Amino acid sequence: MQLCALTHFAMEKDASAGIASLLLQAQVVFTIVLSALVLKEQASRFQIAGAVIACSGFGLFFLSETGSVTLYGMALILCAALSWAVSNLIMKQLKQVNLLHFMVWVSAVAPLPLFVLSYYLESNTPVILIQNTSAQSWLALLYVGPVSTLLAFALWGWLLGKHRAAAVTPFALLIPLVGMIGASVILDEQISLFEVVGGAVILSGLTFSVLGERLYRAVLGRAGLKQKVS
Repeated sequence: MQLCALTHFAMEKDASAGIASLLLQAQVVFTIVLSALVLKEQASRFQIAGAVIACSGFGLFFLSETGSVTLYGMALILCAALSWAVSNLIMKQLKQVNLLHFMVWVSAVAPLPLFVLSYYLESNTPVILIQNTSAQSWLALLYVGPVSTLLAFALWGWLLGKHRAAAVTPFALLIPLVGMIGASVILDEQISLFEVVGGAVILSGLTFSVLGERLYRAVLGRAGLKQKVS
């Protein structure tokens, strides 16, 4: 609930869709750190170094000249990312629970508090708002509800239960790539140089946290092979 609500609040005025999808991936860093602190999962030196590199990339968004994200919008999205990280830890420990059923019951809790927030912050005429909702909005709700919330998060939780958090969460890095490209092509959103560089630094850091150890071992293996041949 917090993840979607905070992200949508930010995207209304304070963050573009592409940048929101990128900043939301701070959940990878948050999840790795919380898993180490709470679940005592050991993080390698490559994961720690990658997290530091990724975090440094967020600073470049303060230099953005396009207005694609404000400080308030960034704060909301980072809070949403933290909420996602907390939910990752919760789902990771539900090993004997049917996660699809779990997501159905969790989704049943969210509508009432969100309705109250929407009533006071957005519109106090919900019936008229529903009547004026476009077909495109209904299609978006169908996608966000059954597909990306129930099915996708159930599969995501199942993977977290089977593997270490540091091995699963980085795959969410596909989200900003799709989000930024889609926002640029479909919504015609402009991306500044600072945002491109910041995004590259974030993705580089998170990628290093996942593949750094494998690359290091591959380099050592090739160096050892060359020494044997010589």
